[in-house]
Amino acid sequence: MAYPFTGKDASITVGGTAKPLDTFEVSVDGGPIDYTNFTSLGWQALIGGIKGAKITASGPYNGIASGAAAGDLAGTLVAFVVSFGGTGPTLTFTALLSKVSVSTNVRGVAQINYEADSAAVPTLTY
Repeated sequence: MAYPFTGKDASITVGGTAKPLDTFEVSVDGGPIDYTNFTSLGWQALIGGIKGAKITASGPYNGIASGAAAGDLAGTLVAFVVSFGGTGPTLTFTALLSKVSVSTNVRGVAQINYEADSAAVPTLTY
């Protein structure tokens, strides 16, 4: 069975430079608001709240611009651009970096890891 979106491309733009990502996850939350009151007859009443997205991603760590100052990136706005294959949609998020860390497996490639929260409505293009 063929899946509609195969392969992926992803990047994070920091200081005007796009850096490749190996993995990414985008989790969108609608933040329900509870407005239960005495007229709810004992049932919980909810409405959709403010939407937001959590983005986690990682890519190769090259020590340049994301290297010695990796900790300085936390708290800055960046652009995450993720796509789902050559014919799939592309999502562009402006996001506030909340955490930046570097990790490695001694036999593998060093990785830079990002955690961010969306700071604006994402752009979806096909």
